[in-house]
Amino acid sequence: MQIGTCVSKKGRIESGFLKISHKNKSAKIPVKIAQGLNNDKTAFISAGIHGDELNGINIVSTFLKNIDPMKLNGTLIVIPVINTIGFHYGERRVRYDGKDLNRCFGRSGDTFSFKLSKLFMEEVVSQSDFGLDFHDSNKKYILLPHTRIFDKEYKEVDELSRIFGTEIVMKRKLKRGFLASESMKRYKTPILTIEMGGGMNVLPQYIHEGIRGLNSVLTHKEMLEGEVQVPEKQFILSDRLGYKSKI
Repeated sequence: MQIGTCVSKKGRIESGFLKISHKNKSAKIPVKIAQGLNNDKTAFISAGIHGDELNGINIVSTFLKNIDPMKLNGTLIVIPVINTIGFHYGERRVRYDGKDLNRCFGRSGDTFSFKLSKLFMEEVVSQSDFGLDFHDSNKKYILLPHTRIFDKEYKEVDELSRIFGTEIVMKRKLKRGFLASESMKRYKTPILTIEMGGGMNVLPQYIHEGIRGLNSVLTHKEMLEGEVQVPEKQFILSDRLGYKSKI
């Protein structure tokens, strides 16, 4: 498998990057590929669509450090930070055009964010059987750990949410431009959106929660050996006290 400059090798973790250039602006998005000894399922794990969401970035980076590709069944594509420009400046949006990247997937436009979202869909999502995309809140808020599914039933996404195992599951409307919705429309690739933490603070309890959920999903998908840990009850909510969704 090759994504950008990253070429996978069996039993190893390889590094590279996706490079995007548009109208004299450019960026490199780091890519890691952990490949097991067989060619079974392929999944991706990502964070940093919004550059100020540090908990998601930390969860993905910490998880990557503990992957043993020799014990992996299949292939993991790991992108710790998608919006590297926003991350550099500690900003939610892509500074080059002021766009929210998670409103640009699957849509046409001639700015940097649209080109980046198109590249990610073509290079990463199209090669994956499923994905897990990590977020947290903005600088002003801290969110309790929860996963997000759609008010329209998608069995694959609902299953990932149940297995990831947060006590809270939030329903949201299916909207254009979201990575999770456009991946289903275009490639039938289920992507689970995970939210936890915020306030530009890395919270250890949420890092642990995110890694536990990752292990549960990959164990359920038979990509890792381990234990699936799910709560006795999960609460499915369709409202967040009137607070407008930021994801």
